[in-house]
Amino acid sequence: MRAFIVYFLMFLGISYGLFAQTKQEVSGYVTSFGTPVVHAKVAVVGTDLMTATDSKGYYTIEVTPRQELQFSYVGLQTVTIIIEDVTKTLNVKMLPEVNDLDEVTVKEKVKKIEAFSDELGEDGKPIWMPTSMGPIFTQNGSTSYVKGKDLNLAARDLTIALGGRVMLRKSATISLPEVMLWDVDGNQFYPTNYDIRDVLPQVSEVYDVMVLRSLSLTNRYGSRARNGVVVVRTKGAYFAQRKEKVNKTYGNQQVYSDDAIAMESLITVTPDYLKELENSNTPEEAFTIYKEALVTNARDVAFYADVAQYFYDKNAIDKAHSVLSEMETAFVTNAEALKVLAYTYEANADREKALSVYKKIFRLRPQYVQSYRDLGNSFAAVENYQKAWLMHMGYMNTTDSLSGTGIDAIVYREMEALYFQHKDKIDADAKFSLPENKSELAYDVRLV
Repeated sequence: MRAFIVYFLMFLGISYGLFAQTKQEVSGYVTSFGTPVVHAKVAVVGTDLMTATDSKGYYTIEVTPRQELQFSYVGLQTVTIIIEDVTKTLNVKMLPEVNDLDEVTVKEKVKKIEAFSDELGEDGKPIWMPTSMGPIFTQNGSTSYVKGKDLNLAARDLTIALGGRVMLRKSATISLPEVMLWDVDGNQFYPTNYDIRDVLPQVSEVYDVMVLRSLSLTNRYGSRARNGVVVVRTKGAYFAQRKEKVNKTYGNQQVYSDDAIAMESLITVTPDYLKELENSNTPEEAFTIYKEALVTNARDVAFYADVAQYFYDKNAIDKAHSVLSEMETAFVTNAEALKVLAYTYEANADREKALSVYKKIFRLRPQYVQSYRDLGNSFAAVENYQKAWLMHMGYMNTTDSLSGTGIDAIVYREMEALYFQHKDKIDADAKFSLPENKSELAYDVRLV
């Protein structure tokens, strides 16, 4: 058995070495609420390789499978995605980043001021403005204010859209953003460190802008605010803050508000081929419909899985197997498609067929932790607990140390359950210690 493990790990090392040299081009669009995100940073985590999106939000970059692509932009939540070997197109939708601002107490009025306020002064400006330095009382100083809806949406960038709409301190001008400190959704940007136009939100995303000019308003920012501060709130941040305030004011999280959505009420689109299958009278007629639809759906993974599940539900197992066999032939080198195939088999208790597919996936992806997990669990499903144990041990031998989080924690938990439930059928070559509380291990459930 030891000789087998050594050979297995040598094969793994060779496969990984070959795989690690393969780079692939990944491209796509980055958007936020349907609007292209221009100059968003796209970087390969752990390397110096990076690019930026163009005027249409489009990017392209070379990356090695299993590396992580990170998408970042001021005022939007950073997105990090692991690249699979089949990833070619990756479109990313980014959401606003809302910073939680501390509450402030104004002693003169003995009034508790929250980070968000809808109150407007007589001049139509917000009385309190959320900033990175906490809510600022705007009525005791000089400010300029403009609503996002009043900006020129056709302007190339925010600095141009603001031209002539706000007054700045002394000689500073909005056309010279290098002299201003910018505070966007609680994030500060100073021109010595950034090309301001590259990090500002798009004009269509802006809810409002307030320029703080008086020292009484800018002193908490320090010397960097000597020429004033431009405070920008995006629509996403504003409405998120407003919703949070409403929930805190009127909502009781402990009381059910009759707001659950019935499963049948969810908006789903049923493909035409499924509608035709449901209207068929016999399995033979349904199989003919499948063959006709196959002409235009041959590269659609979901098509095969949908049709096979239809036949499973009708207890036409032989026809389900025929569909999935054709799926396996169509996607013989596509590990992601094969995972759908294996999960479909497994979800319908075709465990031996699922095991056969998991073996193929492992040969395609011997360096993926998920390959070890799936194959190990599949061996356990057919009651080959010794091979299931070896697959988990194979993963343990490929890493220097376990992190205790993420997939490492899951694999270790599965090993605990396997050892606890079937240790009499396992020839464990290494001492394995169980947790003090073993009661939960007997109730572990794997969902497919």
